[in-house]
Amino acid sequence: IAGMPAKGLSLIASWSGAGIEIERLVADDIGGVGFDGALTASGTLAAPRLSGDGGLIVASPDAPAVQWFYDQLGAPARLREYLAASLPAELTLNLGPPAEDGAQSLAAIGTLGAATVALDAKLGQGIATALAGPLSATINLTSDDPTALTAQLGLGAVSLVPPGGAMAVNVTADGVAGGSFDAGISITGGTDLLSFEGTVTPGDLSAPSGSGTIKYALSDVSTLAQALGLDGIYVPSIDGTARVSFVGGKSLGLAEVNGTSAGAPFSGDFQIGFDAEKSVASGLLTLGRVDVAGLAAFLAGPSALLRLEGGVWPDGPLAVGETPRKSAGRISVQAPEIASGTRTLATDTTFDLDWDETATRIRALQGTVGEGKLTLDASLCCAGPLADKQLTVRITLAGVALDALLPDATAAMLEGKMDAGIRIDATGASFAAIASALTGEGSFSVNQLQVEGFDPGVFAAIAGLDNIVELEPADFTVIVADNLTRGPFKAETIGGSLTIAGGVLRVANLAAEGENARLFGGLSSRLAELNLGGDFTLTPIGSVGEAGLINETTAGVTATLSGTLFRPQRTLGISSMVDAIKVRALEIELYRLEQLQAEDEARRKAAAEAEATRIAAEEEAARQAAEEKRKADEAARLAAEQEAQRLALEAEANRIAAEQQMLEQQGLPGPLDLQLPPAQ
Repeated sequence: IAGMPAKGLSLIASWSGAGIEIERLVADDIGGVGFDGALTASGTLAAPRLSGDGGLIVASPDAPAVQWFYDQLGAPARLREYLAASLPAELTLNLGPPAEDGAQSLAAIGTLGAATVALDAKLGQGIATALAGPLSATINLTSDDPTALTAQLGLGAVSLVPPGGAMAVNVTADGVAGGSFDAGISITGGTDLLSFEGTVTPGDLSAPSGSGTIKYALSDVSTLAQALGLDGIYVPSIDGTARVSFVGGKSLGLAEVNGTSAGAPFSGDFQIGFDAEKSVASGLLTLGRVDVAGLAAFLAGPSALLRLEGGVWPDGPLAVGETPRKSAGRISVQAPEIASGTRTLATDTTFDLDWDETATRIRALQGTVGEGKLTLDASLCCAGPLADKQLTVRITLAGVALDALLPDATAAMLEGKMDAGIRIDATGASFAAIASALTGEGSFSVNQLQVEGFDPGVFAAIAGLDNIVELEPADFTVIVADNLTRGPFKAETIGGSLTIAGGVLRVANLAAEGENARLFGGLSSRLAELNLGGDFTLTPIGSVGEAGLINETTAGVTATLSGTLFRPQRTLGISSMVDAIKVRALEIELYRLEQLQAEDEARRKAAAEAEATRIAAEEEAARQAAEEKRKADEAARLAAEQEAQRLALEAEANRIAAEQQMLEQQGLPGPLDLQLPPAQ
């Protein structure tokens, strides 16, 4: 029959001028198709009028009868390719008798490929011109194997809806075959939904076009993204609506996109252009809240976020595609915040999601962190069969508070604002492997630094102790530790360079000078575990106290770091300082005793010298007194002698005067005055 072998044929028919009545036609196999039914045919060969019902079994999409049927209908090649995925089939058909206007109804139930199908169609000009005349149809497909039905629809090898449950597809079309249809399509499975309402011009299905509104509630968008040529690009679960327009094989536009993802709102506009080699996407997306895990999933796929061993970092495989993808794109994103869980990492953020054949990138991420600014670029390469991927990250910080960068436990120990520029690179098959292999370098500075529990006042407190020598080391340690935790160490700035090699971060030779103390040291961290190592030492500037007991040589409080960034531990190393201070205190005490002894000897010597001086002075005073007495006695003797001489002279003068007077009275001349000096 029609050049095809036919087996198991049975025919009961009659005919007349009104047409042919086939009461039963059975064919076990005509070119790979089996049929059992009844058929009425009238009209002419050029305009046949057919009706009937029966069962149809199609063994294979390659069955000769299927190809003959396509040829009779003039089915385009793209339609043939599309329908091939729905075979084999087993259907019960009913083709209603033509109405006066030539319209016919067509109903079918049964199985198509992996789906159960129910078709209800109205053929405006009958079955003979079904692919050219008016058509109104409803098709329902259901399957317990969503993965197989997704593939049957030509949407890829991964289920469009959650696997493990049922999937249903409902299609309505009302229009002119070969022209445009008012169409509705809905795909549901579990709580997932994808629907379209609008106008479609199918053409020959090689380049259908149309526009309308879509609704979506998808827990996994990867299958749809792959169907749009965006294979290897992770998109999180989404729920919302959009206006869509498309020109088959050329472009797809999404406008007025609105919805939510993981509870956060988003909106935007997208365009995807297609050519023979690849698709190119662009657009603008406004998000409500971005979780850093979502950005990581965009770079490396959701499987990269799996924690198989329970470590600090996810150790699932990095999945950016087994082969170079046939798409590229850049989506500009605006988001009020980027967060990790409940913690906000940055606000007022903008960035681009970028990808090409081999790499995914987060470009020019900019955001506000507290009062500071963050910029970041990250890329992951390369799509292909190799498990190891290469991560490159560039980070710049400007005035970012440390408590915005560090876990709460570590941030409680530090305050300050950081400026930094850091570059890191690594190759690995997971984020955990990359953390173990990181290399990089950078520089940083922290302004307005405060280190809690490192109070420089500890040195003044130690200097004020008056019983250091008698203190037991344990008691001395308690005093030091207590005074150390009474306040922070403060410095205007601290800075330096950092290196990363083999997954180990090292910062060496850090030094900061505060008002009365100096802090210096270094730290390290094995990034795979985010552990902490290193130590810092606090020393006074100059000497503290009158005795100079506390100085840069004797006093140095060392804090040794351990634990992790999430649970830091600090061990104070002050035993050597305690020993040094006690030794110095003993030296000072010995020196003091020696000084006291020397001072005592000096006092005794001075007292003896003073006593000798006193005795000598007393002897000299006695000698001087005796001499003065001798001189007084001599003076008294001389005075007495002079007085006696005076009295003698006076008596002699009185005698001479008396004699003169007597001579004058006698009229005799006086004694001749020879002008001799008086006798001595």
